[in-house]
Amino acid sequence: MLKKIFLFFALIYFFQIKIYAEINEAQKKIIRSQVILIHEGMVSQETVFKKAKLFDKEGVFGIGKTEMSQEEFQQFLDKASLHAGY
Repeated sequence: MLKKIFLFFALIYFFQIKIYAEINEAQKKIIRSQVILIHEGMVSQETVFKKAKLFDKEGVFGIGKTEMSQEEFQQFLDKASLHAGY
């Protein structure tokens, strides 16, 4: 019974790490630099997402890997938009 509980919590911990990958600094810089262009209609959000996605880190054997999701991109874009006055 104790092994099953331990396995359950280990799986929860593993999936939480996968779910909450972070946006790295290069991606943040790209998003911040394009906020005004997005809101003025000069660039689409999808284009900026694809540009930032190019800077996902691969890591070494999966350790240190960061992979930005569409949700994380949208959350950071909303936050950066507020700071830019949009």
